[in-house]
Amino acid sequence: MPGAISPPALAHLDHAQGLFDQLGVFKAELVVDKCMVLLAAGLARDALLEVDAAVSTIERNRGSAAWLAELVYSSALAAAATGDLSLARDRSAEALRLFRRQQRPWWAARAELVLLLCRFAADGDRSAPLLQAARRVTAQRREGSGRGTYRLDLTEIGRRLEMNLLGESVRLFRDGPVVVVPTGRLHAVPWALMPSLRERATAVAPSASAWLRARRVARPEERKIVLVGR
Repeated sequence: MPGAISPPALAHLDHAQGLFDQLGVFKAELVVDKCMVLLAAGLARDALLEVDAAVSTIERNRGSAAWLAELVYSSALAAAATGDLSLARDRSAEALRLFRRQQRPWWAARAELVLLLCRFAADGDRSAPLLQAARRVTAQRREGSGRGTYRLDLTEIGRRLEMNLLGESVRLFRDGPVVVVPTGRLHAVPWALMPSLRERATAVAPSASAWLRARRVARPEERKIVLVGR
């Protein structure tokens, strides 16, 4: 399957959002999900525009305070991804204030970590208090996430990844190996967990041209084994 994969998740989210718009219903969770997908695809500017419009909508309609906080937090992430650290710092500080008011410590820790990272990147603040705060917030995030207290359901994770990233395109697969050429952060996706790829040879290439060049290289007649130790 040479060529970059354009996540069907965006199309699905756009379709769902269009249906809710026709009903006159605003669904903040759809915007948050779409923001994360756009960021994963490297479309930070689009993510920022989407989530900022949603913030304006939820404020104008006096919607859920909980979703407002998460939208502001998503806006901070998107602003940081665009390189606008000043805006990211303001948004993360606002999200931190909202999460603390709502007594949501795990989310507050996430917002505070973004704020600290912005301070580090924008101001070059490498002071001991900042480093101590970063360690404290990281520990709070780890504790609040429950990491290490339960077993991961890899089958379910693979199913959800396939549904969100490949969607109906899995029906186009033929027998034989698959070559995936992902974009941006999708290079880190564990493609082999997906049900349609689990039992077949799957390779991840940095680009379609790199994959094509590799196919043209003649295999050496004599196999050599190289051992490298440290």
